[in-house]
Amino acid sequence: GAGLTKAEVHPGAAGPGERALRTEATEALARALRKERLTYIALGPLTNLAGFLALHPELAERITRIILVGGRSPERRFRFGPNKSFSVHDANVFKDPAAAAAVLAASRPLVLAPMELAPGMALSGAEMRALQESGEAGNYLFRRTRAWLWFWTGWVGERGGLVFDLLAILPACEPKLIEMEDRWAVLEEGGDLVAFRTRGRGRQRVRFATGIEAGAKARVLGRLKAGRALPEARGVVR
Repeated sequence: GAGLTKAEVHPGAAGPGERALRTEATEALARALRKERLTYIALGPLTNLAGFLALHPELAERITRIILVGGRSPERRFRFGPNKSFSVHDANVFKDPAAAAAVLAASRPLVLAPMELAPGMALSGAEMRALQESGEAGNYLFRRTRAWLWFWTGWVGERGGLVFDLLAILPACEPKLIEMEDRWAVLEEGGDLVAFRTRGRGRQRVRFATGIEAGAKARVLGRLKAGRALPEARGVVR
């Protein structure tokens, strides 16, 4: 397993159309925030968080920050492969842009970990096989991502599989391994969440990840192979 018990997993909305509904996820988050302040790590669309903010606005200030795998620099597009010919959209924003707009408008501290940094954490076939043989955590990661490894290497032509979720985990658990700067973000027409280096009309201040330290991947792999999790960030909900 992934180290979570059934009691720690709470189903949320099935899609943007259920954003206004109370779900196990919105109510579990409300209970947790009544106990302590939390960092919210969003590894997918912001539907559940936007629903929570609408249902429990009085608890919004207890979210100390939100870390999202999403957003992009204005001059960048998500193009991958040896010739940068394979293009993808910013899935966590594109799948529910209204939720992203609601979270941006909530004015909670927001950290954007953009997909443009993913090649810096790409895992090669040899690295994945080493994880498979390293223990429970590494074997779980291998089993859950080996199809994506084939996709990114065999189909797209990248040198390794792109593990986007690590981009959000690093700011929470290993902040020294990721470079950040202040930017100002706005949700543009078409569902693009763009983070500019200058202020502008409608733009909200965010922290934006701009680079990954050279030793980040080796440190993460080393801890997985040794069966040790990344340092736990106090008050984190994923």
